Amino acid sequence: MNKKQLALRLEKKQNKLNIQTKNYQNEWVEDASVTSTTAGEHNDYVRVFSQDNKVGLDENLEKGRWMMLKSDIVDPQTGKTMSATKIQNKYSIRDTPTHIQKVVPEKDTLVKVGKAAGKKEGNTFGDGGGMQFQLQVEDKDLDVKWFGKAKKLND
Repeated sequence: MNKKQLALRLEKKQNKLNIQTKNYQNEWVEDASVTSTTAGEHNDYVRVFSQDNKVGLDENLEKGRWMMLKSDIVDPQTGKTMSATKIQNKYSIRDTPTHIQKVVPEKDTLVKVGKAAGKKEGNTFGDGGGMQFQLQVEDKDLDVKWFGKAKKLND
């Protein structure tokens, strides 16, 4: 199975899980471009998560498929990481994130890239609009070595 076939299989599996999960909200802005590419040489990826997140595929808090660029969650006026509630709103995250960790996937890892859906798109978790990346690998294939040590987010 090639990488594109795997990505399609993962998307179908995720869609089926989303339908079964009562807390499902749109993840992407529908009319905006959502593209598939590779992770490339970025060393600026991070992921945020809540210690309370035990829903869906992200039950192992040490790794997960959703990430963003660190520079996208830095307040341009202060140069510091945005508050957890601002990040939650920008990426329409169900639970307020409590932790952040660096993510360095292999450069040829497939990722989906697009804007996070918000209230206008039917996602009640936040305003959305943040550029997000979704690793296109099954959870069991996420390599723990890609994920740095999690640190507490300050709110």
